[in-house]
Amino acid sequence: MKFITRSSEIILKGKNRPFFEKALRKAIVRAVPDVKLTRRGALFLGETALCEQELIKALNTVIGISSFSLVEEVSSDLEEIKNAACKIMCEKKGSFAVRVNRTDKSFPLTSQEIGREVGSAIFQSQEDALTIDLTNPEHELFIDVGQDTTLLYTRKWEGHSGLPVGTSGRVIALFSGGLDSVLAAYQMMRRGCQVDLVHFHNFADASKVKGTKVEELAQFTAQFQQETTLYLVPYPLYEIKAGGKINPKQDLVLFKHVMLRFADALAQEKGYGAIVTGDSLGQVASQTLENIQATRFGLFLPVFSPFIGSNKEEIAQLGRKLGIFSTAQKTYTDCCSLMAKNPDTKVGIDGIKRIVEKVDVEEILKSLKEKSETISF
Repeated sequence: MKFITRSSEIILKGKNRPFFEKALRKAIVRAVPDVKLTRRGALFLGETALCEQELIKALNTVIGISSFSLVEEVSSDLEEIKNAACKIMCEKKGSFAVRVNRTDKSFPLTSQEIGREVGSAIFQSQEDALTIDLTNPEHELFIDVGQDTTLLYTRKWEGHSGLPVGTSGRVIALFSGGLDSVLAAYQMMRRGCQVDLVHFHNFADASKVKGTKVEELAQFTAQFQQETTLYLVPYPLYEIKAGGKINPKQDLVLFKHVMLRFADALAQEKGYGAIVTGDSLGQVASQTLENIQATRFGLFLPVFSPFIGSNKEEIAQLGRKLGIFSTAQKTYTDCCSLMAKNPDTKVGIDGIKRIVEKVDVEEILKSLKEKSETISF
């Protein structure tokens, strides 16, 4: 089976384009191991033994592809093109249109002339089943006429677009097991980042995370990159070290501050370039402007929050589109839900300075690091 992939963003990269194309080629080969890939202008043309369903599933794991199509390839001879077109459309019923892109300008007919010739041949072979409608057809046949061969296809599958994973470096994401955090990781993968995850769990034994939605959502991210590392950090240890030392209404902000400090230290140690969160300004108590200032106070690395200007429904729509909304809604006791109700929403920088004077954050971070574990997917 043959296919083509398109990359709307990579073609704009100028002199850096070969770097991104090499990364995209590598990602396609990872997803479709037996593929034979060749360049066709701005496209990749591939051939594989996978069946249609397997191929579509595989290409849907490649970030950097804006769209792809399953194609029929024939020589750039008008009669062969017409014969192939009639074969492709032989079981269609209703209205149709032919869309021609003539990349080989030396071909003796113009795109419009090719379209008329092919459309006429299809109509004559299927006169009882098909009608021509160039404005709002039920079926479209796309024809890409090249110098030696021509590609024909009837559908374009939408890809994830973006930049190939790994071309923008490595980042680490705070990962609660909720929708916002896993989609924030996904969005950063679309910007070319290799993303690993840090999860604070509420179990005495980290192995109990296995089989929960946390594992399922981590596996979702792993399909887009060679490997995802999940760092598991025990919340109960934080509670032992910090519990009862501050106003309970400020505990949520301190905990988020500790999570970010932990991620910051881990990122510096492991060579990550930034921290990622699922924050959306004003959505919950820890995400007011004042509390975002407080939680990020004193960090060394930048913090990226892809959804900072998005509302809950916009994030939910993306989750539904990617098929993970229902997984993210599964029951799971995340650590933030254990904090006091009605937390302080205006801690600010001065407030966090006063809070950390009462708690030995460095000691907490040291203890958390000693007890943290990792899982790779």
